[in-house]
Amino acid sequence: MVTTDSRDSDLLTDLVQRYGAQIEGLVRQMVHDGDIAKHIVQETYIKVFRRFGRASTPPVLYAKAYLFDAAMTNAILYLKRSRSLPELVLNAGEAEAVPDDAPGPQKIALLEDALAQLGEILEDLPEKQRRVFELRQINGTPRRQIAQQLGMSEKSVTNLTTRALANLRERLSERGFDSLLDLDDDVRPRK
Repeated sequence: MVTTDSRDSDLLTDLVQRYGAQIEGLVRQMVHDGDIAKHIVQETYIKVFRRFGRASTPPVLYAKAYLFDAAMTNAILYLKRSRSLPELVLNAGEAEAVPDDAPGPQKIALLEDALAQLGEILEDLPEKQRRVFELRQINGTPRRQIAQQLGMSEKSVTNLTTRALANLRERLSERGFDSLLDLDDDVRPRK
């Protein structure tokens, strides 16, 4: 058990000497950069030493595990921060090489047509199916709340939602919109 007296410095020194290379190697594998790994490990040692020195801090039972965990946490934080930073495009050629995920004009027209037809299909659903579908799938209302609001069981809400989805899929398929989620620019509805 680690306490908060003068032995903390000796204990941390001993831990660093015994496990420092392992900790640094582990962090280096995570961040793929030796210099950054050394920096993260040094920051970890400083944070752990400061934590051990606080009188208000509860004792650490497994100092080795605590040190490894602290290093891993700092490496993960580094990775999260570095991924959130935007990467700069160096030249116009690189910018042109980035694929454009925006749908093309044909796909946009197809999706707009499918959306308009979906609205018509929704209107044709039985009243309870339509109402439950709108509340659950469009508004995101929880099943329990829908059940209370419409005076039915949660199981009934689930069944009505399932039937509504099946009806919508069937009717969209009949109109030629089989795979709305996986559309390519060259996909057109069947006539």
